[in-house]
Amino acid sequence: MGAAPDRGLDMSRALSDGQCNLVQLTSEVKRVKRHDKDGKPLLVPEWPERSWETRTFGNMEIARDDLALLWELPAEGKPVEEALSPARALEHLDCLLAYHGLDYIESFVMEIPWNTGGEDVVNDYRRFTGEAVRLAMTEFVELAGDKVKTIGFSWKGNPHKPHPGRAPDSPLSDIIELRDLLTPSKPVVAMFPVGVGCGATVDGLAAESGSGLFGLPENAGVFQIGTNVTHARRPDGRPFRLVDVQPRPVEDIVSDLKSKFGMALHMEVEYSRRFEGSQRGTETEQSGDSSGDDEEGAGSEESRSPLPPKADVSWAHILAQNQHKLQGLDEWETIRDSQIKPSVMRALDTLRIRGEAEGEWGFLYRSTLGSLMTGLSEVMEVKKSHQLGEVAALMDDLAPSLREASRGVAQAGGAGNSSRSGDGSGAGSAVEGETVVGRCTAAALSTGVDCVLDEEFSASRNAARVTGFGRVPHDELKKLYSGFRLPADAPPTSEQ
Repeated sequence: MGAAPDRGLDMSRALSDGQCNLVQLTSEVKRVKRHDKDGKPLLVPEWPERSWETRTFGNMEIARDDLALLWELPAEGKPVEEALSPARALEHLDCLLAYHGLDYIESFVMEIPWNTGGEDVVNDYRRFTGEAVRLAMTEFVELAGDKVKTIGFSWKGNPHKPHPGRAPDSPLSDIIELRDLLTPSKPVVAMFPVGVGCGATVDGLAAESGSGLFGLPENAGVFQIGTNVTHARRPDGRPFRLVDVQPRPVEDIVSDLKSKFGMALHMEVEYSRRFEGSQRGTETEQSGDSSGDDEEGAGSEESRSPLPPKADVSWAHILAQNQHKLQGLDEWETIRDSQIKPSVMRALDTLRIRGEAEGEWGFLYRSTLGSLMTGLSEVMEVKKSHQLGEVAALMDDLAPSLREASRGVAQAGGAGNSSRSGDGSGAGSAVEGETVVGRCTAAALSTGVDCVLDEEFSASRNAARVTGFGRVPHDELKKLYSGFRLPADAPPTSEQ
């Protein structure tokens, strides 16, 4: 890709090992409500000491001036006039800078809600969006001052795709037209999904062979950033990440999983006997004693906090009954992180408050269940490794140049599933090419965007890459994006 065109936005200078200097800061800025001296509610960062330097780069020696920092303000389901409100944007910007200990960022990107209404609502959608973008480009830029060097916009879909019934006008061409009218000398950032599994529409886009699928003229003044490079969805809507895994031998995994299930199930039975049984016995004694002779003892038991909900300490039993229903590693990781882990942490807090014995059991249960969840992940990795082999074969068949284009890349965070939960400290480590991630990244960079965000650097602190990849010819690229499909699920094995 090389350096960005000279448009006043230095966001693609190469650092080392193929890394670009663009870094997306986390969107998960935790905020708590406070009030100023006049009683006005404020949003302030909860953990301002957790700076972007330590969270993103650890001990890597990279100066702030060598980086271009970007942050995206999600729409969060709000209508476009509220999602792009200058007041809302400024409030989040101030909170972000305080959270990360920064004076400014290079680019502040706002998500524009995607039009899902079709041709009958295009005119209203464009009118409301145009007014909201106008305010963002003028009022917000004035309010932000030196805190932001340039603003940008992001979409959940492909902004190059023409509006229904309004070709060749598109969401991105609308932005460029407004920018040229309001602030013609300022560059603008456009951020959107470019992964082969995102369902990007390629028909009728950039038919000429030299510009990629989403290419723009050099003088367009737009810096395009590709996202969701490894994201895909099954036909039923379930997630599937195109990320390489390196499973252990299946015989070892199955044997270990049975042992881990046995330990966790035993602990849950022990919990029921030790704690639920004693609580039921105490409640029976209290209900049968109407004389009040044991008021002190009853009061002592009543003063103790209740036990956590049964489901929060029954995950081994729940998983044993339902593991055959899990459709793959990505669905399992979503369930694990969004349901099981928070549930167990709530139970631990309750058990620690209730008593020493309960707290000790909870600490051991957390460790035992964690081992079980790791075992289940390993089983899912075996299944996914076979599916990824099919994916790689399909991609090579659709785009024969892709395999060579993805070789010898420097993959941040390392290959395999371990990079999905890393802290970014592995940035720049050299990994052999011919991975599915490498294929996806080479394809995304070939679309004509200026750079892509690599989610495998860290789930929320992304790095961009500009070197180390070849480019896929235009005709192969269109065939790849049009013909990409995920493999069908293999039936669960009896061992699982």
